[in-house]
Amino acid sequence: QVNMSEEERKKAYECDVVYVTNAELGFDYLRDHLALSPVGTVLPGGAGEFDGFCVVDEADSVLIDEARTPLIISKQEPAPANKYNVAKQLADALQKNVHYNVDEKNKNCILTEKGYRDAENALNLQSLFQLGADGEAWAPYVSNAVKAKELFTKDVEYTLISDQNGKSTGVGIIDSFTGRVLDGRRWSDGLHQSIEAKEGIDVSSQSKVIAKVTYQALFRQFSRLSGMTGTAITDAYELEDTYGLKVTPVPTALPIARRDYPDVVFKTRDAANNALVNEVVSVGGGQSDGRLCLMGTTSVQQSEFIRKRQKESHHRRCLPAVAVARIRA
Repeated sequence: QVNMSEEERKKAYECDVVYVTNAELGFDYLRDHLALSPVGTVLPGGAGEFDGFCVVDEADSVLIDEARTPLIISKQEPAPANKYNVAKQLADALQKNVHYNVDEKNKNCILTEKGYRDAENALNLQSLFQLGADGEAWAPYVSNAVKAKELFTKDVEYTLISDQNGKSTGVGIIDSFTGRVLDGRRWSDGLHQSIEAKEGIDVSSQSKVIAKVTYQALFRQFSRLSGMTGTAITDAYELEDTYGLKVTPVPTALPIARRDYPDVVFKTRDAANNALVNEVVSVGGGQSDGRLCLMGTTSVQQSEFIRKRQKESHHRRCLPAVAVARIRA
């Protein structure tokens, strides 16, 4: 667990059976590789060797979905706030599909030739990749500013952290799987500071990556890897291609009582949210004799919208919608 000491972790890993979250295992692995001597390591083998049997719960979520983002340990160093603020102003002036193209699937923004030319003219540079007096080029600052503008939305990917006086003091990353704010987590390579500049708050010190590992590289080190989940069939190809794991369906003990209805596609997010609330109303959700309903959302913003609609429908016994699962509409 997060609050365990180094000695407690080492003792826990020495047990025959160890229960650990994928993130804690990954960070223990990274810290072991940063240790100056074997005495400072906690995993068996001294340097993060996994000679054992690993069973991953919710395997498709851990090995496929969460594996898209690597685990990173970084250190803090002063950030050039002026550069981030200038890059933000420049990004605001650039136009989508004119100065840059947005690749939403891969979370990337690519400047066009016109974008590079106009940005260089605005900054009075021969090239955005030209190194300045500080030894850094403008290209990553402009690129991150455009990403912050187009790909990251407040109360969806991040939220603002305020002090006791209500003043915004920082940016908190929202976990896309749980909807919770990830305490202490920051985006790397200057992206976090670009989002702070976008929101008009003081730019914090930036992080420099000193250790990084992907879940693919981490779990493939186990000599015997397996997993279980109720939704592995849809990811069978990826699991076999990435990890060499074949998926075997296990029949249910009783006949399946669930009814699978055809997918319904909505043109807008608001239409999908309204349909979700109307479905709850139609089965009596929130009423004393109605059914219990579990609603899954992908963002705090969507949760707040559904809670508001519930109140408007006078369903006082409904709990606030919490981001507990992914729903595609």
